[in-house]
Amino acid sequence: MMPIQKKFILTTAGVVLANAALCAVFAYLVFYQIFPLSNKFFEMEKEIRTTEQELRAYRGQILPEYEDAQKDITKIENLFFIANDDKKELELVLFIDEIIKRNNLGQVSITPPGALEAGKVGVSLTVNGSYTNVIRMLRELENERFFITINQLSILANSTQITMSIAAL
Repeated sequence: MMPIQKKFILTTAGVVLANAALCAVFAYLVFYQIFPLSNKFFEMEKEIRTTEQELRAYRGQILPEYEDAQKDITKIENLFFIANDDKKELELVLFIDEIIKRNNLGQVSITPPGALEAGKVGVSLTVNGSYTNVIRMLRELENERFFITINQLSILANSTQITMSIAAL
């Protein structure tokens, strides 16, 4: 049997060595695992904050432009007559009728708008009047606030009167 003093010294040495080993493992984990990962974490957090600030600044610049673009898109959409929109179809007929009257042309016929291709409205009209008035009407159609494509145009001359037929989108 060993003397008690020897056992105590060996036990104490074992406990000290175990503590030293645990301290070494702890130090390894802290300095070689946790600190590098925490540094990466803080770098990522800094990148996220920087990106958020850049995004806020970008939104501050883009949002007014986006709102202006939305207003422009609405204005542009109002230039086109959309099929199956009764209000727009009536507006198209009234618009053409107004131009005919403004240019002192006689309206022979105007057919109500009818759906052609997807999203397009077509109208046919026949007017008669002087050459100058007919040309003035065409210029007005060309320069008005609505986008109108003339698919077919026929002009017949009878003495001083001209009859014009238009098929338009």
